[in-house]
Amino acid sequence: PSGYDAVVIPIHHTMNKQTYAEPWKQIADTWQKFSVGARPSPKNIQDMEEFLLVAIQKKNDVRALVYGSTPEIRDMLAAHKNISVTVLDASKEMYQAMTSLMANNTDQETFVEGDWLTTDLGEHTFDASFGDFTKGNVTYEKQYTLYEQTARRLKQDGVHIERISSRFEHTQVHDEQAVLDKFSKIAPTTAPAEQLMWELIFLTHHNTICTTDRVFEVLQTHKHLPHMLEYLAIISELISPGKSWDYGRGWGEEKKPIEAYFDILEKRKDDTMFADWAYVFAMRPKSKNFMTRVPYICPL
Repeated sequence: PSGYDAVVIPIHHTMNKQTYAEPWKQIADTWQKFSVGARPSPKNIQDMEEFLLVAIQKKNDVRALVYGSTPEIRDMLAAHKNISVTVLDASKEMYQAMTSLMANNTDQETFVEGDWLTTDLGEHTFDASFGDFTKGNVTYEKQYTLYEQTARRLKQDGVHIERISSRFEHTQVHDEQAVLDKFSKIAPTTAPAEQLMWELIFLTHHNTICTTDRVFEVLQTHKHLPHMLEYLAIISELISPGKSWDYGRGWGEEKKPIEAYFDILEKRKDDTMFADWAYVFAMRPKSKNFMTRVPYICPL
């Protein structure tokens, strides 16, 4: 397809490298310390795999695209010997670090170093594409380009499978002071520090942009509370300032870039600390992109 056969394609990144790439080097080093939530859970991966198997059914040779280097998704795909995988990531270092955490080998993988928005992977190349909390890594305005490019990369009967966070109708924003009071009574170790970190980044405010900076600012402001400085020291080893995610909008707004190019087929509720905020979605490019339409029938 379009002569695409490169193993690594170096390109100019449109993502801001300081905001979207550099802090992930630290996360790669500490990925194993993170619990499910930041990482997809076994249920998330099972849901993704079931969506995939419904979509590919009896195909012998399947091509899958993975946005980012998430090892859990890649391990699931590597277990299927009829699936060849392309991993598209802006950071070769991230890919290498995540590969070292995989249980399965990557003989069927091709790595492409590039931007999700602009890298040429050919048109209608893939049977499936995957992401885990992918879209928040680009600005809301550029999410239209992300889903346009994803639809273009998928085949007529292809499916995009992604865990997505948003503020749904049932989503409850947690009270910041109550969260701080709770953790001030818990001895600071890595596990509660990680939970506190994600609570402050994503779950305790109404901002549309979520940043790691907020953790450091809130803990410094409340350093008089028991354990807050100890939590700050632990969190400083887990994540760096300067990382941003474009999450926090209501689902009615969040879904607009998706529904501009995709029909949502099914969703399954997350089972991690983000259960109130996230689903695994299966979606298919809108029929206007193709001459004919192949039905998606889920027997589950």
